[in-house]
Parts: sequence; C-alpha cells; structure tokens
Amino acid sequence: MQTKNFTIHFLLLSLLLYNIFQASATTPFGIQVVDSEGTVGNYSSLALDSKGNPHIVYRDHSVGRIKYAKWTGSNWETTIIGGDYTWISFVLDSTDKAHIVYCDYTSIKYAKETAGNWEITTVDQGYSYYTSLALDANNNPHIAYNVEGSGVKYARWDGSKWIVTNVTSGVSHTSLAVDSKGNAHLLYYDDGLKYARWSGLNWVVQTVDSNAHVSNFKLVLDFNGHPHISYRGFFYPYAKLELRYARWTGLNWSIQVVDSTGYDFFQRGDNSLALDWMGNPHICYLDSGEGDLKYAKLTGLSWNIQVLDSQGFVGESNSIAIDSSGRAHISYFDNTNGDLKYVCLVASQFPSLPNIAVDDLNVGESSYKIIVSSNSTIQDLVVDQNSKKLSFYATGPDGSQGLCNLTVPTALIQSLWQGNYTVLVDGKPPTSISSFSNQVYTYIYVTYSHSTRKVEVVPEFSPPSMLIILVILSLIALIFKKRPGGKI
Repeated sequence: MQTKNFTIHFLLLSLLLYNIFQASATTPFGIQVVDSEGTVGNYSSLALDSKGNPHIVYRDHSVGRIKYAKWTGSNWETTIIGGDYTWISFVLDSTDKAHIVYCDYTSIKYAKETAGNWEITTVDQGYSYYTSLALDANNNPHIAYNVEGSGVKYARWDGSKWIVTNVTSGVSHTSLAVDSKGNAHLLYYDDGLKYARWSGLNWVVQTVDSNAHVSNFKLVLDFNGHPHISYRGFFYPYAKLELRYARWTGLNWSIQVVDSTGYDFFQRGDNSLALDWMGNPHICYLDSGEGDLKYAKLTGLSWNIQVLDSQGFVGESNSIAIDSSGRAHISYFDNTNGDLKYVCLVASQFPSLPNIAVDDLNVGESSYKIIVSSNSTIQDLVVDQNSKKLSFYATGPDGSQGLCNLTVPTALIQSLWQGNYTVLVDGKPPTSISSFSNQVYTYIYVTYSHSTRKVEVVPEFSPPSMLIILVILSLIALIFKKRPGGKI
C-alpha cells in the first residue's frame, strides 16, 4: 500500500478554524411516495443540499398551497409554506437555505428562507406563469417568467431592489441559468427554440432549433459556461414527437434525438436536465404516449434509456439533480394516485466513493462545506491557516488508479478564490482533471496513480499579475546592481 499526500492551496482572504466530521447522511434509494395527503406533487422542484439530501418544493392541489419536503437522513420531513400558489421554481443556495419563486394569480413572489422563517417580496405585478429561478455566485436571485399581456420578462435582485426587463413579447415557457460572472442565460420559444445570453449590455439571441414546436425545455450550463438543453415537442416537416438534446460546442449547436415518444393530444412533454461532474447529461422525462417516467443518460455516443416508473400515468412535473457520486435524484407527480414521488438511482458509471466532509468553514458571515470523495483511504484531513492549504493523506493499492472528487461551494470559489486555481501532482498536471460548476457547487475531479505524491490546487496568476511581479523583481535587481560592489 502506498500513501499519497494531498496538499490543496487556495487563494483565500481569510480562513477560520473549523471541525471535520465523517459524513453520515443516508440516501433513500428506489421509488418512494413522499406525500400522499390529497392531490400533491404538481410543479415539483428538487434540489440537493451539501450532504446530498433531497429537498422538494411542490403544490398541494387539493387546497392550493405550497409544501416543502426534505429528507433528514432517515425520513421525509414535510412543512406547509402556505398560500394558493402555482408555477413554482426552487433552488438551495451555498449555505443550504431555500429560495422559491411562485405566482399567486395577481403577482410573482420570491421567498427566501431566513432563520427558520420565510422572507417574502413581490417581484412584479400581473398574472404570471412559467417561472424559472437561478442564483448567482453571491446567492442573489435571478428570475425568468411570463406576465399576461407583457410576454417573457427577466428580474434580478441587485442587493437592494428588483431590476426588471422585458425580453420578448411572446408567451412561452422559460428556463434560466446564471454563469460564474453573474450573467443570465435564458431559453424560450418564439417561432423556434431561442437561446438568449445577457452580454452585460443587451440580449444576444440565437435560434437553437427552428424546426421545433416545443413548450417544455430545460437549460443548464457546464463549467465553461456553455449551454446544454433538453426539449420535447413536435418537429417539422413530419410532425414527429421527440425528446431532443442540444449543446453549444463553442462554434455551433449540436443536436441529438434522445427518444421518439408516443403521441399525446395534450402535448405534455415535461422533462428536466442535469449534468454530472464530468459534464455528462442526464434527462428525466414523461413519455406521455405511454404515461411512463423515463430516464436517459449519454454514455459515450449513445443514449441509455430506462423506464423508471410505469404504474399508472406518472412522470409529470419531474425534476432531476445529480449528486457528487453521480447518482440521479428525481421527483415527479403520480397523476393516477395524486401522489408526490421520488426515486434515486445508483450511478453505475461512477465508483462508490467514501465521503469525508469538512464542515463549518466560516468566512465572514457565511458558513461553507467542502466534501472530499475518494476511492483511497483518507486520513489526516487538516487545514493550515497560514499557508492556506487543505491537505490529507490517501492510501491505496500499489499501481492502482486513485480517484478524488472535491465538492466546493461555488460562492466560496468566486468570492474568495476568484475562481483561479490549477491542480498539480508533484509539480506537474495529474493523470486527468475535469471540473464542473453550477450555481451552488464546483466539482473538481482528479485521477492519479496510487503512490506517495504531493497533489496541490494552487492559485493561477493572470498574465498582468505576472508582468507586475517581473517588473518589481527587475527593479530590485537593478537597485542592488547599482550599489557599490554590486553586493547585497
């Protein structure tokens, strides 16, 4: 057995001492009924907290109220948020606090969880629908939505007030994502599937698929800020009902047909998309022709498709998230029984990695968690406050491949580390490295050969910074050279 010394350097403004504990959250596997009281589960929206536990916000259609269910590690804990609300969108921030946007028939509302209570503000007036919520690196909310008579609108919180702009006059579903610079990316339908990116001055609009007549779609960004899209609808010229996946390559749109589904008069095409830490797409969707919940993941060049639930008409209002071990978590509505359901899948293409979590990393007024997952045996996970290093030892069989995944809050990387880092093994690049970021977490995935080696994640200096350093060093050398005797 060989031991590997991992040392992780970050560019931090300040670090306070924190405690380390062994993660003990237990994930509920298989299909579960989360709530069956009345008719519940419409508009379900799912997110994972820093320990990988699922949280679901959804509508109780029987009485028109919003409910919130979260997995505690042993059972589902359900609370009532209240109100007669629809068109719900929900996310968790980097501190595991809930943010919700919803419509109450006369306005669009935003609710933020604060110290066990809900802080609610009105974003815009008018009958609103088709909401989509995303957070930037500072946990500020950005919202896309439709207002009757006004079309697609975009609102963002600047720290003191809502700034609202019109995007297009058409009526459309919306899907919103925010990149690491805080710029919004928006998906909507207007005589074809359209993608709009905020440049800082205006909306730059592209047509993703001009042959599509779609009403259900999902947009996510990869770690390069490139958009990935799942969408379902009729496609011309043959009016085929298909689920498609599109991604921006950096030069053009690459479009694939994921599945050709059965005909549905109501054109119900609910689908949801998430990327794992390698940037691979996972899609859950309703096959409305059969009334089944399906799941598709891209494996190499082909799509692996599974039927997850076919008991009755199931799969509407689906929502998907991928945890740091690559497992898919999905919430959805069972239309036949009127229940909210949840399923967790074991990710066969990812190794089962034991987790070590670093808890209560306090920087300023914020608390963050860092999770280290590895197939190595992890020991002596410590933080050196002076040198700004996070280090640990990893032990594994000689010559075998080591895997390590670091899950770090994106807000911490952006606000304190400026997002500039590189990974080195013995001063050189590792066997392989990849990273993926969303609004909440950044995943850094590294492979290596088990041996005693030092692995570092170090700050990257920008070219201007290096130039300044070189100029200063040159001036110092010139000063010493001009001293009598040229000696220090």
